[in-house]
Order: sequence, then C-alpha cells, then structure tokens
Amino acid sequence: MAEAASSTISKNSLKCIEWMWQSNPNPWSKSEPAEWSHYSDVENIIMERAYSNGKVKAVLDDYYIDFKENRQISHTDHYKQRPVKRVERKREDKHLREERFFDLPVSTGRSFGGAYGWVSPFIIEVRRDLKLEPNELPSKKPEMIPMLVDKAAEGIIKEGKHIGKEQEAKELANRLREQTDNGIKEVWKCCAYIYSLESFLYKTLNATMRLVGDKEHEHVWRSKIRTLGPFCLLLWDDPLNKKPKTKKIVYRGAKLNGEQIAKYEEMAKDPNMYGSFQAFTSTSRNRKKAEKFGNTLFIMEIVIAFTADLVDISKYPSEEEELIAPGVSFRVTKVGFDREINKHLIFLTLRQRFSKMAKDPNMYGSFQAFTSTSRNRKKAEKFGNTLFIMEIVIAFTADLVDISKYPSEEEELIAPGVSFRVTKVEFDRKIKKHLISLKLRQRVSSK
Repeated sequence: MAEAASSTISKNSLKCIEWMWQSNPNPWSKSEPAEWSHYSDVENIIMERAYSNGKVKAVLDDYYIDFKENRQISHTDHYKQRPVKRVERKREDKHLREERFFDLPVSTGRSFGGAYGWVSPFIIEVRRDLKLEPNELPSKKPEMIPMLVDKAAEGIIKEGKHIGKEQEAKELANRLREQTDNGIKEVWKCCAYIYSLESFLYKTLNATMRLVGDKEHEHVWRSKIRTLGPFCLLLWDDPLNKKPKTKKIVYRGAKLNGEQIAKYEEMAKDPNMYGSFQAFTSTSRNRKKAEKFGNTLFIMEIVIAFTADLVDISKYPSEEEELIAPGVSFRVTKVGFDREINKHLIFLTLRQRFSKMAKDPNMYGSFQAFTSTSRNRKKAEKFGNTLFIMEIVIAFTADLVDISKYPSEEEELIAPGVSFRVTKVEFDRKIKKHLISLKLRQRVSSK
C-alpha cells in the first residue's frame, strides 16, 4: 500500500506551505518577467510529504519534482523542465478557488423546471445500483461502511486514471481508506475534506451530477454511477447535519450571458416555477468574497434545506463555505442589476419541503427513474420515517408480482416520466411517521 496520506504531514500544512512552478512562456529567460502558478491541493500534499520525509523527488501525474535541483521534469520528455519553489505563508489567496464558487450552479443544457423533493435522482440510482433497501444507509448500518469506502476508493482511482490523474486519485483514495474503521462521522468528515480540496474529484462529480435531467446526456451521468456513486452516497449521507437548515443567506458568483440571465428572469415571473440543484453546490456565507467572481451574484435565502457547514473541515475556512445538498429546489424571486457593484443580482429561495408543494395545486414533480412501490401498506411502513401514499389517477405502471423473485413484496413499478402532485402532508402519531399523499398522473404537455 502507498504511504498513508496523513501520517507524516500535518492537517494544517496547506495553510502555511505552497509549492509553485514557474509558468511564464520561457522560464529560463532573464528578460521575461517570472510568473508563478500554484499546484493543486493534492499535488501540494504529495510534494510536501515527500519533501518532509527527505525524499529526493515527488512523483506527480505528468511530472516528477527534483528537490535537489528544484525542478519540475516531464515524465515523457526530460528536456521539459521548469523551476519550482516552496513558499511558506498563510493561505488566504483565492487562486485555486475561483472555479469552485464561480461556475453556474445548475446546468444550462436542461430545463430549470421540476423539483426533485428530498433526494437527487443520481443518489436514487446509486442506491438502486448497490441494491440497497430504502432504510439502508451507512449512517444507519455501520457494517456497510467498509464496503462503501472500498467501492468509493476504487471508483476514485478509476476516474483518476481515465483523465490522467492516477497519482492524485490514489492519494485521495488512500486518505479515505484510512478512515474505514473509524465510524461514519469520521468517514463523512474525510469525504467532505476530500471534496473541499482543489482536485479533479469535485469537478468531475459536479459536472456529472449537473447532467441529471438532460435527456441528451443521460447516458453520461448514468455511466458514472458505479465509479462516483459510492463516494457521492457517503458525502450525501451526512451524520452531522441531520436536520435541514433554515433562515440563512448564502452567496455564489457566476458569469452569465444575456440568454442565461433571461432564463432566470422568466422564472421570476412564474411563482410556481421551480428549479433544483442537481449537484453538490458550494456557496459562501460571506457576500463580499462571493462578489469577487463574475458578473452575477446569486443571493440565496435558505427557507428550509439540507446544507453542510464546511468551515471546520475545509482547508479554506476563510471562504465560509456552506455546501448545498443535491436535490434542493429553488425559486427565482427577483432579478436585478446593482450599478454600484456593476453586477446582476439573482435572488433565490431554497426549500426542500413537500408541504409547500401541497399548498400549490398547480405544482408538479415527476419520477425521473423507475420507482418501486408496494401495494402493501404495512410492509412499506417498515422503512424510514416517512410513508408516501400514492393514488394512481392515470399512469403507466407494471405489476411485478408474477415476475419478481419476491412476490410477497407486491411490487408495482412506476415508469419514469410519471408526474405527481402533493395533496397532503401530515404526521401520524400512532405510527410515528410523516405521511405524504401524492396523486400520480401521466401528463401530456400542451403546446
């Protein structure tokens, strides 16, 4: 096994040590001004550990670092070299973080309409692929943790190899595997820490999950379920933030063109139109810092939604990062322009409550995947803290009783694309469960 990722390097190392490489066109020119670029967080960890352990070199994906000569040298062409340097300072700059808080929080290739409710379709399909029962989560069944950690680590390595980042991937996988026997809280903290690092992982995961709902690219996100899914599930199953947050304001910068801004303006005109975050979405509680990025500032009021405070976990606590869970719905309340800061302002309200859907008879959601249900209420009541009671008005479903190996489950399979409306949300004190009543219908859109 490779060296333990944290055995010889302090957790605070990135806050005071940075490795940089000279990036101007001709690094050997005496007349050309020197320009220095930063290595990624994971590369920095690999380099600093090797340096601290007295190694003569550190091996990265495309290069190796010769500490004696302070050179970055290509694996494939020994003549491709650049100077490197080690800098000690407090980490306050935003050089690696702009992309994290800057790009669009939702994909531009899909409709903004439709709210997912509590759970992202990607998470649902991951659980289905792992053959997990509705109540089977690592936070509830600790015996699942080693299996999920192993699958997550293997998936990270496979994704890393695919894009030429095998060394980075192994570093992340080893760090995660170190926590296998330390319980779900430490595993989740490790996943959140790994996600907070500047690396290929969060970028690949977010790019994949934002394709959910885009029919043209459905095969792409589905192809990543086995590699990225287990890590995604571990990060989503947050044991430290079990209750949704309320009454918070968070911010995110973006660079939008006129067509994209127009889409949000259209949403603002319709109080019944909802979008949703398909991926984990980084926001900041610090407006001034979010204003540094792009030509647009998203101002998000959290009415009720699952988020995670990463300040004590992230390598960048000054960012005041609040991570929004996938599946959270939003409504655009206002779009304006602030001449003082020269930015477009887009105001969103974030919520994750079916009870709000129940108050609006015109608001519909839809099943994106095949959805298993049972005709036996008693058996369905055994799982979770919520029971969905679905009245099929008119919809395509399949009776699997005579086909399934488990006929006693009385399974009725709902086809993807079936729409639902929430008619009532209540709490049954007798069985101590929330009851969410839905009406299912096959909607034909009118032109």
